[in-house]
Amino acid sequence: MYPSSENERKRNEVCFVLKNITNNIKNCANLTNVSPRTVLRVKKRLKSGQSIKRKPGSGQSPTLNSTDRRRLGRIVQNCPVLSNEQIANRLSELGAAKVSRFTIGRELKKLKIQRFKPRYKPFLSASHINRRIEFCKENSARDWSKVVFSDEASFQLNSNSCLLLGKTRPTYQRSKYCQKIMVWGCISARGHSALKICRRSIDSKEYIETIGNFLVGTMDALYPDGYTFQQDNAPCHVSKMTKNFFLTSDITVMSWPANSPDLNPIENVWGYMKKHLSKIKIKSIDELIGHVERLWDNLTHDYLTSLTESMPRRINLCLQANGGHIPY
Repeated sequence: MYPSSENERKRNEVCFVLKNITNNIKNCANLTNVSPRTVLRVKKRLKSGQSIKRKPGSGQSPTLNSTDRRRLGRIVQNCPVLSNEQIANRLSELGAAKVSRFTIGRELKKLKIQRFKPRYKPFLSASHINRRIEFCKENSARDWSKVVFSDEASFQLNSNSCLLLGKTRPTYQRSKYCQKIMVWGCISARGHSALKICRRSIDSKEYIETIGNFLVGTMDALYPDGYTFQQDNAPCHVSKMTKNFFLTSDITVMSWPANSPDLNPIENVWGYMKKHLSKIKIKSIDELIGHVERLWDNLTHDYLTSLTESMPRRINLCLQANGGHIPY
């Protein structure tokens, strides 16, 4: 059965053939790929002077009325994790006609409601929110071009999540326990450090070695007039050993609000790199390391500058959101 718009198009096609090519019912049916009965019905309407358009109000009545559709919208809004079958059962309990999961799928499409993989953001308590507001107010006039932003990130082998075209769903073999690497890096308006590759979590001792080997030499050369170092509040970053190292090394460390990766522009770098890696089928951990290092080394000065220049916008957005999450 054709949808109503397609039915109307077919009727118009039949009308054209009957008027301009052939008046024979069988020949017209063959040319337009419709049944002779449809051709006969159109021919009778033309002969009697009637419109070939569908009569208003004709056709099958909608399974869900306007009230049911409003209920459907509220059900989805209140519990977006329900399956179509569960939604159908909820609607039935509220007095709607019993419908299939396929009907629910069509109705959701009409309402322009889709299923999305959610974006997860860190939980912000009241104290977190207050600290974010304080931080933004304290740093609203800061020169962010003199700040070095740092962070760790993990990259996993066989984490490919891109959608593939095909007539059947493809299957890939993967290990039960996927290998991954941890990396550390820092960026600024004047450049970035080399990328530190780790195959395990970083403790205070290794973090201090990383700062000494990957931060100090590079950033001292880029910032002979001095810089401010940014880091999050991971345990190895704020341990007594690490704090003593920063103090004795004369490195100025910025006080950073907890659970605030959206304020850190280096997070955009990790997202950019992971997006590129998701399009590549990587077979080994060494190949993964190679791709990660290549992407990091190819970061352009313009890209890093644009990230640094986004800090005033992040600060303003956070203040406008009263310390809540921002769209970064």
